[in-house]
Amino acid sequence: MLFNQTEMESSILGGWDLGVCSCLFLQGVLCAQFAHYVSLNQRDSVWMKLFVVGLVLLTTLKSLQSLAIMWIQNVTMFGDREAGSNIWPTNWVWGATGILEAPTAFYVQMFFCRRLWAISRNVYLVIICITLFLFELVSGLVSTAGLFTNMLELTTRWVRLTWVPSDTRINATYPAGQPQPSSAACVD
Repeated sequence: MLFNQTEMESSILGGWDLGVCSCLFLQGVLCAQFAHYVSLNQRDSVWMKLFVVGLVLLTTLKSLQSLAIMWIQNVTMFGDREAGSNIWPTNWVWGATGILEAPTAFYVQMFFCRRLWAISRNVYLVIICITLFLFELVSGLVSTAGLFTNMLELTTRWVRLTWVPSDTRINATYPAGQPQPSSAACVD
């Protein structure tokens, strides 16, 4: 064993702290972009402005969830490394990640589809993208629902597919204890 248990737990918790700090930094970048949008795009329709307000709310909720996780990990469970590193299955705040991330990704992807329609006017391409994005939304919500209920049978058979426009890899998440393909079998 390369690391003892204490070092592994410290690196897990420290990595999460860095992730939360990155999330908060990027939320600051998003706030600057939202302020820029409000000051420059006064001709946009009311629906587009409401769309942007919804995005502001979703990203702010995600940042607040990250802060709550950091608080629970570093204040509430301070000194108890085992509880801190095993917080995922025991605390509902961690389980809410999928509920917040799946709609936010879908929201941004719908804006992508709007821009794709404005550029290409290809109805088939937009419908294919919307279908993939709807599948991602449903799979994210189903996998999250499995965390909050005992739908273990459903969630162990469900493979969550994620497609991001800038990254065309398909990522599959496997339940604990299930055989996973080797890294040599994965293709980008």
